[in-house]
Amino acid sequence: KSSLINCGLANKFQDTDWLPVVIRRGSNIVESLAAGISAASLTKQSSLVNPSDFKKGVRSLYLDHYKPVFFIFAQFEELFIFGDKEERRSFIHIVKSLTESDLQCRMIFVMREEYMAAVTEFEKFIPTFFSNRVRIEKMSHRNALEAIKEPCKAFNINLEEGFAESLLEKLSPGETDVELTYLQ
Repeated sequence: KSSLINCGLANKFQDTDWLPVVIRRGSNIVESLAAGISAASLTKQSSLVNPSDFKKGVRSLYLDHYKPVFFIFAQFEELFIFGDKEERRSFIHIVKSLTESDLQCRMIFVMREEYMAAVTEFEKFIPTFFSNRVRIEKMSHRNALEAIKEPCKAFNINLEEGFAESLLEKLSPGETDVELTYLQ
């Protein structure tokens, strides 16, 4: 999932079109978001604690780079696995504040499907939270073969005859589709 965002989506933007800031929860998602903003900033950031601090920090980050800021929350399900109610509540208020502002700021939440129901907690405060989502499906064997062979061809990497087919059979024995995470 994160690879698709970092490679696939990133390739759709020019370097001048966006400023991607990848955030993983770590020990606390609010602290990790503050650290991500500080790391990407050119100017020194003051302490980021409450929603108005984060709005100021993101505005400063935008002015540092003059690019829309895209926060990519990788492994977002970790908030629901390891986070407590207070951490989620604080984060929801920050997200709500940022999404309701006039800032050039977007957010992409990357998570495993089985945790989607947990996001309903966000919808109570941000009704549009689920309004734009993409589900990554399995890949057909034909497309998976191309995903293996074409990059190798582009970089002059020779594959043994039947390697790609054998690999797919080992990844998904007897199946007509393959999970993208297996191809990774």
